Amino acid sequence: MKNIIKPAAALFVVNVLLKLSGPAKNILIAHKFGISRKLDAYFIAQNIIDVVLATVTFAIIIVAIPIFAGMLFERTDRSSVKSDIDSFLSQSLVLAGFITLLFLAASRPLANIIPGFSDPSSQGYLSAQLAILSVTVLFAIPVSVMTGYFHSLGRVVMPAVLNALPVLSIILSIILLTSMIDIYSLPVGFLAGSLLVFLILAKVYVGNTGKLASDIRNTAVWKRIRHLIAPAMIFAAGGHINLLVDQLFTSQIKDGGVSILSYAQFFVTMPFLVITLPLITALFPEMSKTHTVSGTKSLMALTSRGFAVLLMVLIPVAVTIMSLKTPIIDLFYNHGLFAPQAAKETARVLLAYGPAILFLSMNNLIQRLFFVKKALTILMGLTILSIILNIILDYTLASLFSITGIAMATSVTDLLYFAVIFTLGRRKFDLRFSRRIKMDLAGIGLSGLIMAVGLQGFLALYPHKSDASLSAQIAHLAACLGVGCLIYLGFIKLLLKKGVFKYVAEDKE
Repeated sequence: MKNIIKPAAALFVVNVLLKLSGPAKNILIAHKFGISRKLDAYFIAQNIIDVVLATVTFAIIIVAIPIFAGMLFERTDRSSVKSDIDSFLSQSLVLAGFITLLFLAASRPLANIIPGFSDPSSQGYLSAQLAILSVTVLFAIPVSVMTGYFHSLGRVVMPAVLNALPVLSIILSIILLTSMIDIYSLPVGFLAGSLLVFLILAKVYVGNTGKLASDIRNTAVWKRIRHLIAPAMIFAAGGHINLLVDQLFTSQIKDGGVSILSYAQFFVTMPFLVITLPLITALFPEMSKTHTVSGTKSLMALTSRGFAVLLMVLIPVAVTIMSLKTPIIDLFYNHGLFAPQAAKETARVLLAYGPAILFLSMNNLIQRLFFVKKALTILMGLTILSIILNIILDYTLASLFSITGIAMATSVTDLLYFAVIFTLGRRKFDLRFSRRIKMDLAGIGLSGLIMAVGLQGFLALYPHKSDASLSAQIAHLAACLGVGCLIYLGFIKLLLKKGVFKYVAEDKE
């Protein structure tokens, strides 16, 4: 684990700085638009586009990086390598143009068939925002190819920094354009940010490789990835398809339901983006190297160590979010046009999402083990099963618990997915934890449980007041966080006989 500390820490710092713009964006959206049908239309349109982007761009990245690395470091004829990559980039531009035109033509028919958008006004909002957002596909697909190129050279920070531009652009668009174009400031801001990412990355790419010299008929790269791309695309799309299914079910429950769901989801994705993603990004290359150099047994030991470290960091986060759901929602959203009743419902939804904070991250770590073992077909099958299960649970639990049931369905799906993928990892790759790791996991879990009990006791003594001033709410939340951290770190030190940082930095079990 020691080898991944520096890259993981660097990526963590970058991601934290970048994702600080996320709360600002959500606060602005909540303040300016509250909960409304036109905002529901934006969230659904954005997620439809995200499904396409995730399916194509992430699939390209995960299969292209090893291909590009092999071409760049194994072949001596750099001019032919450049020609192959340039051709692939040009082909991605053609593909992006075709998909963009397809979405522009389909924006109105799609708006007409989305459940819950039967009146002309809401259909108009949805189709217009779909049309605007579809243009981002034109830029995002070639950006994924250039990102894969830079990652294959070990240059990961610059593309990560650029990923923040669409969010920052949305914030600027809300501030400057809302009074003129209302809800359309959101998709316009995202489009402007996506264009800016493309222009900057293209300039850097050309500056590093020289003038684009492509032959669109050169299919060397496509031939090398064709057997991997379909399973990768299905796997990459799974999470976004489940999210879209959640939104479609929610849109039929009540106006503003998708907005409530999206506000709560932010606190599930934020820990993943700023904690899990940096760790996994740094750990994945080390897993591949360990597998190649030392074999499967060492790979399993490294994976189990990463599992323990990930849970050690995420358990207090999940406990904090679930225990302090109401103070968090009140502080972030309960002002402006955001109604107090909506804040209470959003807090209930956030509580139901709590387990997903842990299982989403654990699943992503184990998935990297399957990447190393080139078992993408298994992941594709699990993705299809998770989509089917999520649909069934959405339908069942939404009828019982309304919007909260949608969040519960996500948590249950992630839990069952974890049970299956962990079992498959044990059977196929002998993924087993040593006695020490098992004891450590028990200690981490017990520390989290005691932290939860301590937070509940503190809240009983000093309850949260939704009508308190902003400074009082911040002070109360800070006090809760301080108490929770002291309890957790104290018991981690007692039960594991070391602090968090020493544990993470250990080389051996």
